[in-house]
Amino acid sequence: RHRGMWDTARERMRIAVISDLHIGADEFLPTGFGEFLDHLEQEYEEIILLGDVFECYSPALPWRALAEYDRLVRLHRNITDRFRSAKYTLLSGNHDMVLRRARGIPSRTERVHNGYRILLSHGHENESAFGSAVKVRLVELYMWLAYRLKRVRLPALYDWSYRMDYERNMKDGGAAHVEAARRLVRGGYDVVVFGHTHVERHVELREGGTYINTGDCVRRRMYASLDLERRECALFEFRGQRVATEQER
Repeated sequence: RHRGMWDTARERMRIAVISDLHIGADEFLPTGFGEFLDHLEQEYEEIILLGDVFECYSPALPWRALAEYDRLVRLHRNITDRFRSAKYTLLSGNHDMVLRRARGIPSRTERVHNGYRILLSHGHENESAFGSAVKVRLVELYMWLAYRLKRVRLPALYDWSYRMDYERNMKDGGAAHVEAARRLVRGGYDVVVFGHTHVERHVELREGGTYINTGDCVRRRMYASLDLERRECALFEFRGQRVATEQER
């Protein structure tokens, strides 16, 4: 399920955004995640899951990605049952893009309050590898193979792929994503929020807008805090009962 634009009768003023949990990946750490969600649910009116929430690249067969998603939802019900509540909005990313095709869950949405406009997107569409439907399906097939080899202790293809991805898209600080945010700000948005890169960023753009990257929640507990009433945004890391600010890090 997903919710798109505001329910105007119940405007949300404070939003938490998390991305790149990769539930189902070997690296995902579920311990303490319920406490993290407790904190967000207490402090925020809405929680947006900004894609790559599930790891659907590694089913037994490449055409079984949707079945893999359903299996992960059942397996991690102590977490995923929360996502069904009205507080949560689920978006798709490149690792769970099967949700967009099969369930109509988009990879982007926006929030507007008193002329303050926020665009929220997983961000993979900023990279050339996802520039067409054909490329997307080829990437999915390639990554399925890389993940299957990794699972049988042959990680060379997987490791090479991520080294190449870093060289192409992140070695320069994620310039393609910053430039995409800059274009969106020129198009009228005040804040642009991406995930995907697993590298958190808070950039005040020369155009006057703000670019936020939420980092990841695979083993960490990173999130973006958006206050629409005060027109404020920040990054935080939840560490048990203590929340670290950008300045503390």
